[in-house]
Amino acid sequence: MANLSGNFVTEFSAATGALVRVINGSSYEFKDPFALTSFGGRIWVANAGDNSVTEISASTGALVRVIRGAN
Repeated sequence: MANLSGNFVTEFSAATGALVRVINGSSYEFKDPFALTSFGGRIWVANAGDNSVTEISASTGALVRVIRGAN
């Protein structure tokens, strides 16, 4: 779940609904995250605040990279 005002992403277990982890921190560069999708072991988080996408490892929650678009 992307948290637009809190600048973090929350992961829940699909099987149980239990909290798995909260992903946050300055290295992720979340700026008003509003949508996310996953595929092939990666999660992409769209950031409305600066026209970027944060790519995260689905298995570990580690930052892969931040992709910046044109403003």
